[in-house]
Amino acid sequence: MIRYSEKRKVLSILKNLRNERSNGAFLRNVLLSDSSNSDVHSFNSSEDDLECVRDMMVQSAIEEVEQSRYLFHQPKYRDRKKVFNWRDIIKENSEIFSSDKFRTEFRMTRYAFNAIFSLINQHAVFKKQGIK
Repeated sequence: MIRYSEKRKVLSILKNLRNERSNGAFLRNVLLSDSSNSDVHSFNSSEDDLECVRDMMVQSAIEEVEQSRYLFHQPKYRDRKKVFNWRDIIKENSEIFSSDKFRTEFRMTRYAFNAIFSLINQHAVFKKQGIK
């Protein structure tokens, strides 16, 4: 089954609503154009104005959703504590992070983390250049 984003689902609902409203507007115009009674026409004119405003609101909502890149994203991506005890975290038998929690938090296993760490830890970029 294909999964769609929340934004795409909302856009689909709004576009279906817009199509239903435009079909209703067409039917109103066709049916009311035949009426010859001026009282009915003046009442329907104010009702048509209200429907037109609603149609514009739906179109405005569609445009706003289409232009918003991060419509359903959380304001903060991840909430991590500012201070970590890194030595405890990367240990296999960590008290703070189980293997599952480590994988969820850092999006990799400890094994992968240690493999990457062993490749880059001796690089000159990570050496102290002097006290600043």
